[in-house]
Amino acid sequence: KALQQQYVTHLLSFLSASTTLCLITIEFPRNELEGPPFPVFAEDVHTLFNNCQIDCIASRELADKRFAQRTFQVSHLVERLYFITQP
Repeated sequence: KALQQQYVTHLLSFLSASTTLCLITIEFPRNELEGPPFPVFAEDVHTLFNNCQIDCIASRELADKRFAQRTFQVSHLVERLYFITQP
């Protein structure tokens, strides 16, 4: 989690009040795959970007379990798209 928070701090250093960050996450059962990549759930996004406006724009189940030219050996895989802005 500390590495994720460092990365978020770095990302936020690029944002001004008029900038929107586009974030794509994947979710899968944590116990089914050792990362990287690691699953990032909605509650993680809200915790990591706690001072920002967060809007989940889209969500979809990846039935073929493929993401970024990789097939994941997990029971389910969900991709989410967030728009994040500084207040």
